[in-house]
Amino acid sequence: MTTHSSDAWADAFDDAHRQATASHTVLLQGYAARLSGALGPLDVAEGRASALVTPRHEEPCRAHLHIAVLSDAERDAFTEALASSRLRATVERGHLPPALLSPEAAGEVALAPGSDQISFACSCRQAPCQHTAALGHDLTQHLRAQPADWLILRGLPLGRLIAALRPRDNAAAPSKSPPPATPSSATAGRSPAVAVSRAYLHAHHAYQAEPAPLPRTHAATAETVRPLLHRPGLTPPPKGPSLAQLRDLTTEAARQASALLADGTLLEGDPVTDAVRRIAALPAAQRTDDSAYRLGLEPATLRRLLTAYSLGGSPAVHTTLHPQPIPPAALSTAITAITPLRPSSRTPLATNNSQITDTALGIALRYGLDARWYPFGVDEQDWECLAASRDDAAAAYRAALAAKRSRARASARC
Repeated sequence: MTTHSSDAWADAFDDAHRQATASHTVLLQGYAARLSGALGPLDVAEGRASALVTPRHEEPCRAHLHIAVLSDAERDAFTEALASSRLRATVERGHLPPALLSPEAAGEVALAPGSDQISFACSCRQAPCQHTAALGHDLTQHLRAQPADWLILRGLPLGRLIAALRPRDNAAAPSKSPPPATPSSATAGRSPAVAVSRAYLHAHHAYQAEPAPLPRTHAATAETVRPLLHRPGLTPPPKGPSLAQLRDLTTEAARQASALLADGTLLEGDPVTDAVRRIAALPAAQRTDDSAYRLGLEPATLRRLLTAYSLGGSPAVHTTLHPQPIPPAALSTAITAITPLRPSSRTPLATNNSQITDTALGIALRYGLDARWYPFGVDEQDWECLAASRDDAAAAYRAALAAKRSRARASARC
């Protein structure tokens, strides 16, 4: 992609990011942190970007930048417009033309969100902060190099977009009847019906014929069906993964492929969430602090994520790492349901775009990608998942209260 088109998308995001941060000082601090090499690997997924930020002489913080994804109606409108657009071929090749910044070219859909559609979260609990600003600056540069990732951030990855375009092609294409058979010299002068029936005669006999028997094969033995990596005498290259690691990787790949073929289960897109799932399957003795450091996490953070996985699997881990914006209607309904259940209502509930917090009790509710409520509680100045998710906020709040009381009784006994 040309520099101009790359800059157009990056500049559009940079403007919205600066307006959302609304602090020149914080933006400068974030810029300095990025220049000093404080950022870990950037993770870009649908509706958010995140990275571990470790400014000089400070504790590492996990920063998150949330971007509103397109609604179903907006996705349909954009896909419909792109299906007949001259820009379609360019997009299908993985490029994002700057012309699509104009809503007129994108089915009246604003692909670049406004500042009100960008929000921040950070483990330092002061977002927007220098950590989220550093993440925003890094994402700007990432979009200069890979502007098509903007589609991922808006909830419409390129592969899904191309797949959505195909049914529209089939609907738009006029039905075509098969071309008439061209009479050969042998059928010249005969009726067209006779020529066509003769042309399809061989196909008819082929379908009616009995299939030929399959060739005989030697009986399978234990050696011939044994997976390659489990056969004796194998020695992997000296600087590569060990044989046990290769076996584990192939077994995991086969498991994920089976799940995908069986029920369409997609691969986990967040590398940290996927790593937590893998670590949770290890014996307790193998869950070392080194695993946390390799992920750019503190050991205590990894322990909290493993607790979340034990309570709710990957969705609970994802909700712990990446709190999602709560839809306004769900937020209002949840507050109405929770208020009568509170032991003391002197302190009002604290709400932001991703969490409802009862500060008096140190418990909170988060809204997951699966539209379920996850109970959280404060543990060593950080939030930890307390119980399995619930369909409604009232049940989740009761679960949080029960878990908090149970822990208090356990601590008293100790």
